[in-house]
Amino acid sequence: MSQKLGIASPSPAVQRVDAGVALYEQGDFAAAIRTLHSPEVADGDVATRVRAHKYLAFSYCVTQRRVLCRRSFDAALRLDESFDLAPAEAGHPIWGPVFAQARKAATQRREVARGAR
Repeated sequence: MSQKLGIASPSPAVQRVDAGVALYEQGDFAAAIRTLHSPEVADGDVATRVRAHKYLAFSYCVTQRRVLCRRSFDAALRLDESFDLAPAEAGHPIWGPVFAQARKAATQRREVARGAR
């Protein structure tokens, strides 16, 4: 924590996710994937890990790795069942359909689980 301002520094997980997102935005998808898979990210809170999975999915989709894209969306939805994309993201021609499939599967899993109670 900064002693002067009393403001906490971002956690190592948040720092790594921010770095991964920056790499993604620069078009360095391989480096983004490596960064977002770092051990620090796995130690982050749920929101941080969900954000990492979102950008992993985007990176995998734009590099034509649809199975890994889907798995990343699945992981985000397991962590946070309310996870959703912004309208512009959901309408993206590459990852939008993959996310829609993952969202549908997550909804079906929840319905089956509720029915089993």
